[in-house]
Amino acid sequence: MKRLNILLAVSLLFIFFFSACYGKRCDCFVDNLPSATMETYFSNYKYGSQSWVYVNQDGTKKDSVYITWDLLNNGRGAIIDDEIKCEINYSWSTLIRSKYLSKDTVRCRYANNDFTFYTYKDYYFEYTIRHKAGLDSLIIYTRIQSYNAKKETITLPSGVIYNGVINVDKRFWFAPYVGLIKYVSYNEYNKPDTFYLQNFYTK
Repeated sequence: MKRLNILLAVSLLFIFFFSACYGKRCDCFVDNLPSATMETYFSNYKYGSQSWVYVNQDGTKKDSVYITWDLLNNGRGAIIDDEIKCEINYSWSTLIRSKYLSKDTVRCRYANNDFTFYTYKDYYFEYTIRHKAGLDSLIIYTRIQSYNAKKETITLPSGVIYNGVINVDKRFWFAPYVGLIKYVSYNEYNKPDTFYLQNFYTK
């Protein structure tokens, strides 16, 4: 009986110290905000009143693109507290509404320093663009490879020049502070058609 009481006392003491330690562990959280590089390219996809208007290469098609919450994936700019690592992490889930970008709605997830956009129907694609601490470059991940994004200067047919543009798989081009300025669409016959940004609106 005495031995049982000792074991009980030790167990209670362990639980007490563990609880006290765990409770004090996260008195101060590390705030993992997205880097300035990620915000420069993708902050417009966290949801807002932004909209983009595109025209295809021969001027016969127009696409109006805007962002909405992805409520199925708990959008709303969720803040996630990690009480194990004592971190505050951020996550935004949104939908890109477009007529020609994809047959299916494009889903976006912007979490800390990862920006992923994908679709699961029709012409499936999934890309993740990541920024690692201490690096100036962005890393692009596709289903079959990963590579460092190269920045380039692009002149659109409208004559507007964009610097620092990153090319994702020769299908999507993102410019700083604007977002997608050029993309390749595929019709039901898998024939490509290139769209260029005509207007960008933000409030």
